[in-house]
Amino acid sequence: MAPLVKRKRATAIVEYPDGILLTLMRFMGASLPGGGVKPGESDEAAVIRELYEETRLRAIQTVFLFRHTSLANDHAVFWILADGHPHPSEEVDQLAYYRPGLAIKVSPETQTLLKHVYHYKATHPEVFHTLNTIHPGARI
Repeated sequence: MAPLVKRKRATAIVEYPDGILLTLMRFMGASLPGGGVKPGESDEAAVIRELYEETRLRAIQTVFLFRHTSLANDHAVFWILADGHPHPSEEVDQLAYYRPGLAIKVSPETQTLLKHVYHYKATHPEVFHTLNTIHPGARI
């Protein structure tokens, strides 16, 4: 039996004072903005495109954090500094924000990614301090 080919997915982490930005689609748990990487497209180009398509946010800066492989997806996870105020597009029903302890239905895959993000943020604070210094006031 041939091994399952995983879908390449670019995933965005955009943090606001209210928490990490999530997208909500009908009948699904909340998830992080992002989506499939098109043939010939880089992970970074895909995360920028998907973030705009889903939230109308424009990326100012992207920082690759880590890769995570799930049952169906091979995630490239990026920390994004974004310009603008997020608005749900036609692909997304609404937007929400995640903070630990907040009662929101998050997909199991997103829960795993969020745990990795918080761990990465705790173990690599210099990355996030640098981002705040480069673009104070931007949404990271």
